[in-house]
Amino acid sequence: MARSQVEPHRRVVRARLILLLVEGASVSGAGRSVGLARRIVLKWEKRFLACELPDDVDRSLSLWTCAELARTAVRDKVVDAISGSARR
Repeated sequence: MARSQVEPHRRVVRARLILLLVEGASVSGAGRSVGLARRIVLKWEKRFLACELPDDVDRSLSLWTCAELARTAVRDKVVDAISGSARR
């Protein structure tokens, strides 16, 4: 996706940003590379990189309910809120 020519531009930029951060780029450096402000980089870093994989906490993703995933995402401040329709 990071090299796609058919994905919407914002998704390509976001994918490039996440790859840079995973590879160890600083927030400021990654932002400069993709042309995003530091506050936007911090937002996406929090959303994509602040999570632990369920298997890393001894619980397979297949054992989680949608409601449990939603509660955990809100509790861990990955998102502010999740609508009821998204939890089904």
